[in-house]
Amino acid sequence: MNLLIHEWDVPTVNFLGAIDDGAGRWAFGYQNDAAHPNDAGHTKMFYSLLPSLFDALSNGKPQPVKINGTYLSMGKSVTSNQLSFVPENIVHSFTQSFNIRTSHPGTIASFTQGNLKGKISIAVSTGYAVFNSPNGGTITDNRIVNDGQWHTITLTHFYAKGETILYVDSVEAGRINEKLTATNFFLNDPNAPFSMDNRDWFFYRSGMNDEEITQLSRGKMLKSSLELYAPLDGQAVLGFDTLINLAQAPTRPKQSAHGKVYIFLTAMETGAMQLTG
Repeated sequence: MNLLIHEWDVPTVNFLGAIDDGAGRWAFGYQNDAAHPNDAGHTKMFYSLLPSLFDALSNGKPQPVKINGTYLSMGKSVTSNQLSFVPENIVHSFTQSFNIRTSHPGTIASFTQGNLKGKISIAVSTGYAVFNSPNGGTITDNRIVNDGQWHTITLTHFYAKGETILYVDSVEAGRINEKLTATNFFLNDPNAPFSMDNRDWFFYRSGMNDEEITQLSRGKMLKSSLELYAPLDGQAVLGFDTLINLAQAPTRPKQSAHGKVYIFLTAMETGAMQLTG
């Protein structure tokens, strides 16, 4: 049913991924009775809503459509600029997914939690994908991903049930029991591979189960609670906006030199982003 709702031709919200215990029940501590969440449960569901969805609809922004044939070349040998995405409001449960093609090791994605940093890397010695949580836990996959082929890397976090799961090409690599409060998300870390191609950068304000992850890896356009869909259009398939966000949200990824800090304000009347300092 969740997969069906993801593909409806109207905006939808993935409440299941915000409050599920993994077996279709309310997560422990977030239930009022068998049919209803408590106040804390309602708060988790609220966080899965796109804050500016109705502004995007008012501005006529259409539903996202999957784009093929795009990618962006990055890595230390190509650019020192980092791609960053800042969700509009507090994030608890989330899913970040992207495709990568590289033949080198290095950090391929990261996010911040206060002054701490979580990261997904390709190990130097094995070529395996590794997730290092800002809380101290580690997940290590057992398949080589720096083989010059496209791979889908997905990190999903269920705040209510307290679990983070790493997937590589829709296969679970492992999970950690924890609660994250992530803020900023990045591609092309200062310790990125020497060169890499990235495409289809997704950010959802909700966790995803294995069936959803499988369909996402197969190229399905899943839309519920989607705040970022950046095809990363280095080939100008859609025009000259390399970092366009096709999700129904005014936020968009930004590119800046490592170490620089920018502040962006949302212009609700246009859906554009303005540099303020």
